[in-house]
Amino acid sequence: MKHAINTWDFHFHSNLSDGAHSPEELADFCVAAGLTAAALTDHDTTAGISRFRAAAADRFRVISGIEFSSRWQRQNIHVVGLGFDVNHAAIIEMIELQTQLRNERNSKIAKRLAKLVAGEPDILALAQAHSGEGQLCRPHFAQVMVDLGLANDTGRVFDRWLGNGKPAAASIEWPDISAVVAAIASAGGLAVIAHPMHYKMTRSKLESLMADFAEYGGHAVEVATPDLQLNGVQSLIDRAAKYGLIASGGSDFHNSSWGGRGVGKFPQLPENTASVVSALVAGEAL
Repeated sequence: MKHAINTWDFHFHSNLSDGAHSPEELADFCVAAGLTAAALTDHDTTAGISRFRAAAADRFRVISGIEFSSRWQRQNIHVVGLGFDVNHAAIIEMIELQTQLRNERNSKIAKRLAKLVAGEPDILALAQAHSGEGQLCRPHFAQVMVDLGLANDTGRVFDRWLGNGKPAAASIEWPDISAVVAAIASAGGLAVIAHPMHYKMTRSKLESLMADFAEYGGHAVEVATPDLQLNGVQSLIDRAAKYGLIASGGSDFHNSSWGGRGVGKFPQLPENTASVVSALVAGEAL
């Protein structure tokens, strides 16, 4: 589906987590899209924010961002943090914890993938070479398998080995969602439920998540995402409002070949919608 270009985007990824483009390239994409405000929300790292900010210069406003994984009722839920102090102890400690958990999972994945390859090469080292200074994520392992000639593309690697329940998959017991929300709030940021329709919950369960999220001090829900039509956006706005949660949104852009997504491409919020935009752009949160 096609969506109009927004003037802001508070959810996308660079090659410092599982995206394909550098922070500098993403800054240029934001300019090309006509954005006036944007947040780079890499998984469990803020390493790209300073580069993104420098590349943005005075061309658009940069909001600090991150995407944390969390656990709620035995289900993995992603939480976007916006407008926080990147040097706050609570954020640094949460990043360290998430990185430790990722490292444990990555070691398991590497060992399982190595058994599938003749000679059992050092899959972990090869994957780390792809991740560089950023967070090592599953797509980096997928690219290694493509490099080794075991698959034609990374999607095939997930289908055969890395997807949930596949031979090389390894789970993580992420921190409770309440702890993730507390870390973001302690650093002066806004905590946002990322892409809520991705979890394929029933209506009642999603509202239960929203109710708990609000109780823990959460602030918003991503109601504007590329997979939604305008009627779906309004429905999420209304449901979030029942629990005092405001609206956010973003493209969740990773690369140009993933679902036709692009920076700034997602449904626009209806006029007069209570959203994170005003607070963030006004500078009440940085």
